[in-house]
This record gives sequence, C-alpha cells and structure tokens, in this order.
Amino acid sequence: MQNTKVLIVDDHNLFRKGLRKLLENMENVAVVGEAQNGVEAIKQVSNLAPDVILMDIAMPEMNGLEATSEIHRSFPNIAIILLTMYDNEEYLKQALQYGAIGYLLKDISTNELFLALQAAIKGEPHFSPAISRKIINRFTDGRSASLLPQSLYTNLSTREIEILRLLTAGKSNKIIADRLCISIKTVEKHRNNIMQKLDIHNIVDLVKYALKNGLAHL
Repeated sequence: MQNTKVLIVDDHNLFRKGLRKLLENMENVAVVGEAQNGVEAIKQVSNLAPDVILMDIAMPEMNGLEATSEIHRSFPNIAIILLTMYDNEEYLKQALQYGAIGYLLKDISTNELFLALQAAIKGEPHFSPAISRKIINRFTDGRSASLLPQSLYTNLSTREIEILRLLTAGKSNKIIADRLCISIKTVEKHRNNIMQKLDIHNIVDLVKYALKNGLAHL
C-alpha cells in the first residue's frame, strides 16, 4: 500500500515534533514536511504534494482557516484536517465551508488520529469523538425533529434521516451498518438516495448542508 503523505502545520515546534514522531510510527504514513503558519504551508504544498494536511487554527501571519481556504481552492484533492484545541461550532462550520474534511481536537488518541487519516484518504469526514457525541446528542434529545427543515423532513424516509444523522457525525459506512444491523451495501444505497434527493454529490457537502440547515449542531 502506498504511504499517505502528511504535511504538519502548527506554530508550536514541540507539538510538531511530537506529532511527527507519532505519525512516523504509524503504518503506511509518511511525514513529508512541517510548516509553522498558513503562509509557509501554502508555499510548501506545491513542492511536497501531500495527501493530507494536519492544520492548526490559531497561528501567526495566516491562521489555519484562511490557509485551508487558499489551499483547497488551488488543490481541492488534498484532504485537510483541522487539528485544534478549539471545541467551537463556528470554527467547525468555517472549516467545512473552506474545504476541510475533518475536525479533530488535540486530546484525541493515536488510534483516532489514524482513523481520521484513513477516512480523509477515502474522502470521508471525521470528527473527534467529543464532537461526534455532541452532534448525536442533538439527534436524541427530543429536539431534532423540530430542527429539520420541513422539505428535508418530508422528502427523506425515517431510515434515511437516521443515516444522514450518523453520516453528519462522521461515522463510516461500516460503523453505520453495524449500528443499524444492515449491510454496508444498504447503507451505500441509502446514502446515494439521500444525495439524489438533496441534489448533493459528495459527503463533505452533505455535512455542510446538515450544519447549515440545523440538522446538526454542536
């Protein structure tokens, strides 16, 4: 299997070095470079051609959200994951709006980071467990039905809404299949139906839609 090339962008040297060592111990992961702010990251992207960028938010000169927007505009195939200390709904919305595919808190486990990298390569969003739990809690606290736009609620079946909620929380097809006791092929069929009904053609835009329309809140 080809190595996943990762660029680390963070203004704290000690954190970058620790993260680099962590990543280099992962199977099929190669760190191709480091940058200490968004400006440096943009300069390095063309030469290094990373598959995934792990991007901090609060950095001098150019923050991670601005850098994400710039890089995604020129290199839409590069998967950008925000790796931050900020458990903030507005930052999450901006990150997705600017093209990020993942949003992780810096207290995640090594395994969770590895899963996020795997998801990013497949073009699937991935959130820290703490963020996913907050999103899912909104779906189970009795308020979720009132948050759904009427057109969305009436066009999608109960099962499709259930799957959309789990997709929005960053769950993979396999996890959804296991949780709902259905096959992965059935999940994929429902996901395709949801996208067709909403006229949305990729999972990242689906998450953006759910956040924008009140289906998902942190």
